Amino acid sequence: MQCHRERRPLPRCNRTTDPLEPQSRFRHYANRIVLENYAFGALCRVGRRRPSVIPKLAKTLAASGRTEFVDQSDRVLASTRLVKFYEMEYSIERVACVEARDRLRSFIEREGLMLNFPVEVRFTAPDDIPLSTGTGREGAYIAVHVFQKMEYERYFRGVEAIMDDYGGRPHWGKLHFQTAETLHRSTRSGTRSLPPGTASTPRAASQTTTPAGCSDGSWR
Repeated sequence: MQCHRERRPLPRCNRTTDPLEPQSRFRHYANRIVLENYAFGALCRVGRRRPSVIPKLAKTLAASGRTEFVDQSDRVLASTRLVKFYEMEYSIERVACVEARDRLRSFIEREGLMLNFPVEVRFTAPDDIPLSTGTGREGAYIAVHVFQKMEYERYFRGVEAIMDDYGGRPHWGKLHFQTAETLHRSTRSGTRSLPPGTASTPRAASQTTTPAGCSDGSWR
């Protein structure tokens, strides 16, 4: 979901056995380094200095257009990140994605938030990994970002409140405001919808998998 503009990028990655057809070195550098890092970073710095111009800036950076190539997964999925930012990401059930996205859009507009970054949405298949955000359900991941040294807490807390309504599971390696107690209460009540056969709470899973306390932290 691109904030402040109508056209949105839609990356699609498919497994294939086709022969490699990588991007040219020039095209890769132009798209992945110049546009996605140097140009975007410059616009973010201007927006940080003058937030009121962010909606105009969002329409300034031209998209790279339709690009198709076949390459090794690490060359497709991994990218150079020179623009620094704060990030929060939540997993919810796929069927709730559209409604949650619309609520998020309304929240952004209602609060008058000026955002340099788009809202990213991706989808995954279920898995059976303890404490995985994809355990037992088809997932939609909604990620929000704020450029470095800009205030993010009001935005992120508002997003988290919406995600909580859909049994949202926070990405363990990104920012969130959950504690051991909020995770414990919500999983016990079924809000986070852990599947049968898994530990009933993050605390229980941690105690089961690392009884010696190797993963002790503020969420346990």
